[in-house]
Amino acid sequence: MVGVIGRRQFLRLAAAACPLAILPRSAAASALVEVPASLEGPSLDIPDLGGKLHRLADYRGKVTVVAFWAAWCPPCRAEIPSLARLSRQLPAERFAILAVNLGDTSERIGRFLDQIDDDGLSVLTDLASSLASAWHIRGLPVSYVLDPAGQVRYAVMGSLEWDSPAIRDQLLKLGAS
Repeated sequence: MVGVIGRRQFLRLAAAACPLAILPRSAAASALVEVPASLEGPSLDIPDLGGKLHRLADYRGKVTVVAFWAAWCPPCRAEIPSLARLSRQLPAERFAILAVNLGDTSERIGRFLDQIDDDGLSVLTDLASSLASAWHIRGLPVSYVLDPAGQVRYAVMGSLEWDSPAIRDQLLKLGAS
């Protein structure tokens, strides 16, 4: 059974699970860090660039990566192409990769995406950054991996090379269980 916990407890668990929280933002993560307690993913009711609304419930049954980023953030900009490559490498029927932009206009996001390879990546927009509080975002980039039941299993604070063999293998294992 999953309990509901408060913001402070969530932050303590996330910090304990992810020692990268104390590293400078420019430091790159090298692995997914397991969250020590079962936490249900907070709500996610935001549109993609085409206006289609996305909810976490839409992704039940899939391993879902929710990666928060902004166009002004250099580590975020470096990470987005690896998320797109990962999205193309994993079977869509079992995995979803959601790149949630916090605070940028659709025009700014579009200008950035025009400069990179983002094929296959679902880019969602949160212009008001309203999800930052619900997901306890204290810096960018920050990502969470949810299991098929919608439980947060891994957290990453800092940028990550998402399509590296080690990360892909961790995700495939989670998708197989």
